[in-house]
Amino acid sequence: MKNLFNGVKIAALFVAMGLAFSCSKSDPVAATSCEKNAEKVSEAGTAYASDPTSTAKCEAYKSAVNSFFKSCPAYYSGAAKDALDEFLKTPCN
Repeated sequence: MKNLFNGVKIAALFVAMGLAFSCSKSDPVAATSCEKNAEKVSEAGTAYASDPTSTAKCEAYKSAVNSFFKSCPAYYSGAAKDALDEFLKTPCN
């Protein structure tokens, strides 16, 4: 349960960072993609938090986080990227 909340906290941090930096004037398409994927992460996170024992909801949440991560590659580097990669590798139990 502690890992679930840590994962949700990490994802929320990344979503917040993505939203904060997605308002780029030079590439509005990427900003739209980031925003849509951020909404998907939020929805999947809410569903997973309501039923943390569901492997399907865990996988859906991780898939949404991964899509968000891929749609905003310029915003994550170094330690943040490593932490997110580690989170995505954690199996859903």
